Amino acid sequence: MQTCFYLLFFFHIAEGCTITDYKPVSITVSSGGSVELPCSCADPKDKTSSLTWSYRKKEIVIFSAIYPTDETNRYRGRVQLVDGAAPGHFTIVISNLTVVDGGMYRCRNEKQWSNFRLFDLTVEAPLVTSKTTTSTPKQNGGSKTTTSTPKQIGGSKTTASTPSPGIVVSPERLPFVPFALVTVIFLHFIVAVVYCRTRKKDSSRVHFSRAGDGSVTLEL
Repeated sequence: MQTCFYLLFFFHIAEGCTITDYKPVSITVSSGGSVELPCSCADPKDKTSSLTWSYRKKEIVIFSAIYPTDETNRYRGRVQLVDGAAPGHFTIVISNLTVVDGGMYRCRNEKQWSNFRLFDLTVEAPLVTSKTTTSTPKQNGGSKTTTSTPKQIGGSKTTASTPSPGIVVSPERLPFVPFALVTVIFLHFIVAVVYCRTRKKDSSRVHFSRAGDGSVTLEL
């Protein structure tokens, strides 16, 4: 009986920490910030010497260790252990995040391959906004600041101009005198053409007349 107890105690020590909460977690953070990835043992008295943190891209299957050993050479100086003095805790904080840090993170007991917890981390790039500030002098010696925001490329904007107060804008008119003169000349031209054609017909007409004595007279 005592032998069995020692064997159970030995196997418990050999297995080490049993990680709590196996559910995967999805986290989204902004680039340049930090993220905390919690991992702890079910029994606070268990040691975490057998636990490791590893990372892989979502399209890659194999994980690479990042803590306590960094096989990627990308996390040195950026990973810190939270509550390192507290037994049973193996939570880390990753700082200075970039977009390439997005992927799957795993906390696992290396002595129990099925004893792990996954984190799906997404790092979003910050929105970049441009602002242009120009300063124009005023008449009283001050300055006026105008802020312009970027416009959408490819669009167009049409602005209709309005007359200043006190200025009356009249619609454009066709010049009356030249128009009337052209009309009169055109009418004279038509009358002349009609007159010439009528006279030509009259000059070519032949008249026949018969005298009382029976003689015929031809008149052009």
